[in-house]
Amino acid sequence: MAHSGINIFTQQIFIDPELKLNSETSSLRSLLQGKYKNYCEPIARKRFSEVEELISWLLEYTSSPLTGTGACFFAEFEYLLPVRC
Repeated sequence: MAHSGINIFTQQIFIDPELKLNSETSSLRSLLQGKYKNYCEPIARKRFSEVEELISWLLEYTSSPLTGTGACFFAEFEYLLPVRC
């Protein structure tokens, strides 16, 4: 998990008219298998260029979805390597 260093207030995402509010439910089993979608991510990427830049950079190495509204990212790597940001 990586902290983005970007301050995005949850309210900024939740009041966005493009946020999908009627998403389908998922089981815990499905979520643990990696079958989930963060409906806040497209909004954070569109509204905050820093989030878009960071995700684009991380995607060069691995999948890196947001943990919520933009503060942190998940990333799984096969090897533990020193990272310079």
